[in-house]
Amino acid sequence: MKHDNRVYTTAYHPQGEGSKAIFALHGNKLYATAHHPDGESPHALYEIRGDKVHTTEHHPDHNPTSHIFELKKQL
Repeated sequence: MKHDNRVYTTAYHPQGEGSKAIFALHGNKLYATAHHPDGESPHALYEIRGDKVHTTEHHPDHNPTSHIFELKKQL
């Protein structure tokens, strides 16, 4: 995530275009932008709780126990 509360793909992403934000952060929720492969979404796909990112019921692969990602600071 960059300083502008947007999430960008990286060079390691199969469709990697690091200059296009695929998610936007509003509060503690991440919403898909128009640059997301599935298009813009009015519903949050992820929710940040503490140092973990959880899928929401609007995420196509939502599973409350297995789709949790941990946030780590870049060195």
